[in-house]
Amino acid sequence: MRDRLEELARKPRDRESWNDEAVEEMEEVRAMRWLKAGMKVLGYKKMEEVKGWDRYVLARWVRQQAKVSVKWLGEQLNVRTPGGMSSSIYLVGQRMHRDAKIARQWKQLGKIV
Repeated sequence: MRDRLEELARKPRDRESWNDEAVEEMEEVRAMRWLKAGMKVLGYKKMEEVKGWDRYVLARWVRQQAKVSVKWLGEQLNVRTPGGMSSSIYLVGQRMHRDAKIARQWKQLGKIV
């Protein structure tokens, strides 16, 4: 048993499946599923159709479901700058409490989980 453990300890570990890139890729796949599901709940058939505050509500919700960057979300939802996506996601959170449409959309998205 001891010899076997020492042999295993000397072997290089295959960490490829757990490196940052692999985890990031898995999260992006998960996020894309959430994006598509959320898009349908909000009444859209194509990603390109999601406009205005709807895309930021969707982006904020997806960020709660999967660990993806605002840059990645911006690329998916056609927002030109990560800063624009980031600040708009924040603003959605601020407006949610006083904007009935955003609150209703958030509630609809919450039913997916």
